[in-house]
Parts: sequence; structure tokens; C-alpha cells
Amino acid sequence: MFKKIWLLLGSIFFGVGLLLGVVAAGIFLFTATNRNRIMNDSAPVTAVIVDITRSTTRDGDMRNTAYIEYEFDDEIYFAPLRWWSSGMRVGQPIEIYVNRQDPYQFITDGIIAWLPVIILSPMALLFGGLGAGFLIYHACKKKRHRWLLDFGTPVWANVEGFEENWRIQVNGRPATVLVASYNNMRFVSSPLDNNDRAHIGEHVKVLIHPEDNNKYTFDFANESYLMPSEPPALSGKSLLQ
Repeated sequence: MFKKIWLLLGSIFFGVGLLLGVVAAGIFLFTATNRNRIMNDSAPVTAVIVDITRSTTRDGDMRNTAYIEYEFDDEIYFAPLRWWSSGMRVGQPIEIYVNRQDPYQFITDGIIAWLPVIILSPMALLFGGLGAGFLIYHACKKKRHRWLLDFGTPVWANVEGFEENWRIQVNGRPATVLVASYNNMRFVSSPLDNNDRAHIGEHVKVLIHPEDNNKYTFDFANESYLMPSEPPALSGKSLLQ
């Protein structure tokens, strides 16, 4: 779970961003189509908000609905607005365009008609961007881990203990990391999974970048946590000495 935290976060954020983008696009197309249809045969009218009600949906959520009243062809009409915002108040005038063929069909004038799209679009970009960033970070981290496993210089570091990393949490629980040392170097692992087992005093395999000993990775998949009797010799000039 902890090892795939960036993949999990990236997938969730990107999925939410994609969903919000699809909803925003759908609302945009519906609003644009509806506006064009009504605007072809409509008349401008000034309506007034006469009531704002609050109701409970089937899911238990609270929903506010604003009702407007307007006059068209010497008749008074009373209808709900499709959208509601916290800035609405009773007595507030609303400019609408009323369909001449069906006066109960109307569209609102100004920015309020596009308010859902204006709200959802930045949210879609924000969540989608964060998700893409997390996924790219996970891919780069995985690629770097694979490179170190293939070309890193192996050492067997002494396991000193475990620490909690509160910067990474899942369900309120901090991630657990392993701390090991080799000569004067100290290594801190990525968040551990249940299958990453080692005990204090044992040795775990660490692969270090040949040119930068600040770049390293733990090899928990080698199935050998104890130092071999003859560790592999370091070839060539190394920063580890």
C-alpha cells in the first residue's frame, strides 16, 4: 500500500479530474445547445427571485433551489432556476430569455448560466494536473529504482531500526521506514510493506549510484537479508570508500 502511494494518489486525483472534466464538458454542451435553441425564438424578460427553498435529496444531501417569477404576454409565470449560488437572495432581479413558443422554457442571462462550467473546469484542471504529476513522479521513481537495481553498487548495510514518517499517511497511520548504515553513510528506505522484513542487527542489501552515494535504493526482493560470507568486491574507483 505505502509503496504504491503515489500511484494510488495519482490514479485517484487523475480520475477525479477526468470525471470533473467530462461533467464540465457535458454541461457546457447542454447549456450551449439549449441556449441556441431558445435564443432562436426568445424575448428578454426581467424576472425576480421570489423564494429560496432547501430540501433533502435521496442521498441525504441538502439542496437549495431558487424560484423566480416573471411576466410574459400579460401572464405571470413561476418557475425554478436550474442553478443556485450562495449570492442569490429573495427580491434579486434576474435577466432571462423566455421562449415565445413555451414561456416556461427560459435561459438566464450573463455569467450565471455558465457558473457550473466556470467552477468545474478549474477543479478538473487542478485534480487532473495533480494526478498527472503524481503518476509521472511514480514512473520516474520506479525507473530510478530499476536502474539502481541493475547498475547500482551493492553494499550490505547494518539495520539500525525503524522510524515513522508522518509526511506520508494512509488512514491516519504514518508510513514506516527502515534505517540502516554502512561505514559513515546512513540510509533511509521508502515506506515499507508487510513483506519487507528485517531485524535490528541484520544486514540489508542497498544499491548505490556509482557517482552519487546520496542516490540509493533498498533491494528487499533479493530474499537474503543476512550479509553473505564474502560480499561482492567493489570494482573500480568508488565513492563508498
